[in-house]
Amino acid sequence: MLGIYTASQPPAVRHVEIPIKDLPTNLDGLSLVQISDIHLGPTVGFTKLNMIVDIVNRQNPGNHEYYTGDVDNWFSYLRSLGFTVLHNSNVKIPVKVKNGEGQLCLAGTDDIQADKIGYIGHGFNLATALDGCAKELPVVLMAHQPRAAKQALDSGQRIDLVLSGHTHGGQLFPLMLGAYLLNPFYQGLYQYGPQGSYVYVCEGTQFWGIPMRIGTSTEITHITLIKASL
Repeated sequence: MLGIYTASQPPAVRHVEIPIKDLPTNLDGLSLVQISDIHLGPTVGFTKLNMIVDIVNRQNPGNHEYYTGDVDNWFSYLRSLGFTVLHNSNVKIPVKVKNGEGQLCLAGTDDIQADKIGYIGHGFNLATALDGCAKELPVVLMAHQPRAAKQALDSGQRIDLVLSGHTHGGQLFPLMLGAYLLNPFYQGLYQYGPQGSYVYVCEGTQFWGIPMRIGTSTEITHITLIKASL
């Protein structure tokens, strides 16, 4: 009963500060909002979705990454609503912050398993996703699975921060053991690679399958980028 109750609660807003090396002064204090693993379906319907939207909107959010299902029709629909869908692509976002204006390269890759499970024309392609990201710009990459995050950072390309999900923090015992053992990053914040890049793994904004959470909680992540001290 405790697990069902925990899963039914509104996702907590988790505030995380992430230091970025060479972050332009005018981007110091930039806020990003991450949601992951909503899993719309019989147990997560429009009531919960509207609740999530309300919470996210209060954080002054950013962008959207990827849907499965009838992917191409989803993409068309989301674009019609004004979303920018990052299908192995990136956008340079002019950002207004308290110190002025700056630019951020926001990139998104397809899921690392998309082409393996039958989504023709979809699959992890880091080179395409980062094409055109200037080296002097901070790069934030959305890569759903932590395995993709590690592969991206092992490439040696400039990536300051990778935002991932997928693991749900294990969701409940004994799934926690599998999530921990099968992923290079499990939950929360990690620093990895020779460039001192960061990976943040969201525990998931809802749940997968069984509407239960034991030892984990749903979350919406409010990330603040700060200039790393020398």
